[in-house]
Amino acid sequence: GYARISPPSSHMLKTVLLLLQHFLLLTCLRRKPQDFPASNLLLGLVVTAYLLIGCLHNSLHDTVIRSTIIACLDVLIMFLFVYLVLKMFSHDRRWNQTIISLAGSGMFLSLFAIPVSLGLLRTQDQPLYSLFAFLLLFLFIWSISVQAHIFRHAYTIPFGAGIAIAFVYNMMSFMLISSMIPGRT
Repeated sequence: GYARISPPSSHMLKTVLLLLQHFLLLTCLRRKPQDFPASNLLLGLVVTAYLLIGCLHNSLHDTVIRSTIIACLDVLIMFLFVYLVLKMFSHDRRWNQTIISLAGSGMFLSLFAIPVSLGLLRTQDQPLYSLFAFLLLFLFIWSISVQAHIFRHAYTIPFGAGIAIAFVYNMMSFMLISSMIPGRT
């Protein structure tokens, strides 16, 4: 016979909704990385979701294979960057929570960026193009602010230093991926 697929339990659904609420509050700078448990299971689930959404977002501009490679490089760079900076500040034990926060907020903001990117692609040379370009710039600035907030708490530094680290992280990530993936725009 056929395997019977049971619907998700109400407890699992409540947990997912609570987690999404925490990521929403994190992107509004109302939660901190330390508000998330340092769970390896949660880390794996959130990074996997971040990777899948990153592949989807990148596939709007690239092939599936290149999108997957770019998303994997993005995760690898995030892992290494966070590890090295946490090590530099002697906060190694904050790695799980920092990655969960970065990946979760990145996933959440990418869900907003996907329709904006689609709009940008579909309205080239039309009046709405400027609106979508502005919205994408707004999402980038919002993302930098969220990352700065996460770095501020993870590294115990002032918000301004968090912004500087977020810019360095984004520029380094962009340059590394661009140099590793020929033809990346």
